[in-house]
Amino acid sequence: MAKSNKRRDEERRSAAAAKVAEMRRQQQAAERRRRTLTVSAVAVAVLVVVVGVFVIVKNSQQSTKTVAAGGVANATPSYGFVMGAFGAPASMVVYEDFQCPNCKSFEDKFGATVQKYVTGGKLNVEYRPIAILDRMSQGTNYSSRSLNAAACVSNSTDVKTFKAFHDLLYKNQPAENTPGLSDDQLVAYAKQAGADSPAVSTCIKNDTFKDWAASATEAASKDGVSGTPTVRLNGKDIASSLSSVTAFSQTIAAAASKG
Repeated sequence: MAKSNKRRDEERRSAAAAKVAEMRRQQQAAERRRRTLTVSAVAVAVLVVVVGVFVIVKNSQQSTKTVAAGGVANATPSYGFVMGAFGAPASMVVYEDFQCPNCKSFEDKFGATVQKYVTGGKLNVEYRPIAILDRMSQGTNYSSRSLNAAACVSNSTDVKTFKAFHDLLYKNQPAENTPGLSDDQLVAYAKQAGADSPAVSTCIKNDTFKDWAASATEAASKDGVSGTPTVRLNGKDIASSLSSVTAFSQTIAAAASKG
């Protein structure tokens, strides 16, 4: 009888131990599943983040490319081309038309003074060429074509080359009521300025930035420009200062000293 009781006790202990072992096995299995699910969730989350970042970066790259394709390299959002340090104490904006005789007169008379202050770090100047004199070129739209050519030069080179081309256009400005310079002549002057790549020639002849040129002209109209040249220094029209080189120079010096 004692042996029988002892055997039953052993069987109960064995069964209890087995039950405990099974419970532990199930707990361990559950823990493994939990860890697996956690790792999987983290992996999915990381994947989502990575994919999200990729999409954002990709979209950003596409947006940047789209913006660049719609504009002109080295041009400002105001359709201008800046010479001189952006931190200069005085800032000048010159609205001009490459067909405009008065713009040529401005360059001939005051160009050296402007360059003196730019080189001295006292002034930056933003040239904003526009096209308002197409009617003066016997139907060839020279104002627009020359502006397109300047944009082509800037887009393929830099503002320094743009300025060299800018100066050549005024030095060789055609008379009003003539067809203006031909596309081949514009290409030749672009090469002379330093923009000698085939892409520039193609850009000029295809009128690639025709729409950009029209937008530049429209923007100037919204800025209150009704004629060229319009010269603004630190945001103020300085037409009255264009009477002489001395008056012009003194006006720039005064603006720079206040900056």
